[in-house]
Amino acid sequence: MRTHAIFRLAPAFALIPLLCLAPLLVVADDAKPAEERDNGAVMTKSTPLAQKCLEVDGAPFALVSPDARHCAAVLNDENGKQYISLDGKKCGDYVPATPQSWWFSPDSQHFAYAVKADKKSFCVIDSAEGKKYDEVADFKFSPDSKRVAYTAKSAGKWFCVIDGAEGKPCDSVEVLLFSPDSQHTAFHAVSGGKHVVVLDGKEKKPCETITASSLVFSPDSKRLGHIAWDGKKWLAVVDDAEGKQYDTIDGTLMFSADSKRVAYTAKSANKALYVVNGVEEKPYDAVGGFAFSPDSQHYAYWARKSDVDENSRMRIVSDGAEQTAYLHVGAPVFSPDSKHLAYPARRNEGGALVKDGKEGEWYASASVLNPCFSPDSQRVAYGLGQSSIVVDGAKYKAMVRLNSYFVFSPDSRHFVFITLSRNDLKEYKWTVDGKVMFFSARLPQGSITFDSPDTFHVVTYEDNTISRIDYKIKAEEEK
Repeated sequence: MRTHAIFRLAPAFALIPLLCLAPLLVVADDAKPAEERDNGAVMTKSTPLAQKCLEVDGAPFALVSPDARHCAAVLNDENGKQYISLDGKKCGDYVPATPQSWWFSPDSQHFAYAVKADKKSFCVIDSAEGKKYDEVADFKFSPDSKRVAYTAKSAGKWFCVIDGAEGKPCDSVEVLLFSPDSQHTAFHAVSGGKHVVVLDGKEKKPCETITASSLVFSPDSKRLGHIAWDGKKWLAVVDDAEGKQYDTIDGTLMFSADSKRVAYTAKSANKALYVVNGVEEKPYDAVGGFAFSPDSQHYAYWARKSDVDENSRMRIVSDGAEQTAYLHVGAPVFSPDSKHLAYPARRNEGGALVKDGKEGEWYASASVLNPCFSPDSQRVAYGLGQSSIVVDGAKYKAMVRLNSYFVFSPDSRHFVFITLSRNDLKEYKWTVDGKVMFFSARLPQGSITFDSPDTFHVVTYEDNTISRIDYKIKAEEEK
């Protein structure tokens, strides 16, 4: 595999402040002169995480931890040999086997990577080299960061290595998972042409085929489900109980937050429908965008009919009840308190946001994109075509490109986004609550993350250096 640069934030398993409207980059109509800059926030700290990173195609080969306080980077020594630096210190003579083959634990306290050397592969975890195999893949830290697991191949057979213990050999291992509470493991194995789910080392009932991406634990870790093919039809299997057979079952199983309900998409007789806790919803030509509310009491999705007027082909179905029909609707979004439901709607004449069944302002020749609620559920924001961001009905001019950064503060009082000045493409305008805070040549890599109601941090790359930058929003009397 060709080596190429990668710069990414390691994913965090814990919930972080919501990054909305991605992927967008906001490009402002104009830039304020220096004397007019509002300076509504101040940089409180700049912490270099990695310097002199190896670059390919202008991007650093580096990985930032979920808490943005640690960084692994591939560097060149004085002889041009590549090695991994962790927090500025050499941590071995190897480099990752691929640009995706290194990981921080969810708590950011552990670091691991996979190596291929001398025709053998192995994992290095906190500088300790593991056993060598023909191949290794699918490395996982558990959500609590205390366990590790990966798949390995030796003598033509694949098996799981969980906390250092090798499992039963098989022809292939398709998926390996930890449960959310980190107490259980599950994987999809294939042996002798038969597919089987293995939970905590015990094999379930074999079948002809399993949809690899469908294996999923419930949020409370007490339930496990997957989609299987019995040789004639597809069926959902949850807690070893087999559901009704269908011509097709798409995607994966979706558990509600309380783990008591499960839903999936099925197709039969050329019609698509959702099955919610074993009960079939009304069939349509197409369905999608299913979501349970955070309190698990409600659900919603979009549905499409083809044999009706153009402006009435799509609608939202909420708790089984059809809503107003439109030319097009986007995926429904519940508020954090589960009391509100919003979605984009479009007719030939333009687009609008529909919230709690009521249409907002209609925008001519523009589509509403990616609505999101603030943490307190009282505010809503969305993109508007390629030209604006709308927050609480107020429109802020912008041109949407590439990566955008928009986030509400944890207390919902503030929102921050970044725009790229049209007059100076190397200068980025930071905006809080609709007013310019400051200008900066630094473009964040990843999301804006609030650490408190009035402080946030970003990770930047500038002058061959990756840094964590911390900011504080000024109080009104300080602005």
